Amino acid sequence: MKKKLMLYLEIQQMKERGFSIQQIAKQLKVSRTTVYNYMEKTPEEAFEWVNSLGSRKKKLDPYKDWIVAWLQKYPHLNASQIQDWLLEKFPDFTVGESTMRLYVNQIREEYQIAKTKVVRQYEAVDPIPNKLDFLDDSSNQILWTKYVINDYEIDSDNKQVIFDVGSEEYGMHSNDLKITMCQEDGKWKIFSISE
Repeated sequence: MKKKLMLYLEIQQMKERGFSIQQIAKQLKVSRTTVYNYMEKTPEEAFEWVNSLGSRKKKLDPYKDWIVAWLQKYPHLNASQIQDWLLEKFPDFTVGESTMRLYVNQIREEYQIAKTKVVRQYEAVDPIPNKLDFLDDSSNQILWTKYVINDYEIDSDNKQVIFDVGSEEYGMHSNDLKITMCQEDGKWKIFSISE
């Protein structure tokens, strides 16, 4: 609000010194329309207008308590994370990213909640035994995960390995697929999949 009032005063001073509207706009880095609007206002109108900006209701005010609570509990959150949480809690919630960002910054300033950095600590983990992720060489995409090798058979004559693979859902293992892999050009590839 103070910025708008300062801008109003600067425009009025430059107008008094004889600057053109284009020169004022260029020097203050605002549009000519903004300069016109500010020039037309009397000092009383400008003060009234600036004061009315602070008392206007904001679109995110109904969610303010949620946002403040989340920021106080998790000060490292950014505006997009808070927006996602609000969408989960209130499915009909619609607001733009920039509006959300400005509102969160305003809340941080008002409640003096500094954004903290969370330093992640990584550690090497041993691979899960009997866990198999299948890669398709043509696209380098993982086709299946969460499958467990229940049994396998090596067919050395045909240079093939046949896996009995079961899904790993809800702690239950079931024999779902037989996957045959063969070696081609030094790489293992999926040859066939059958139930």
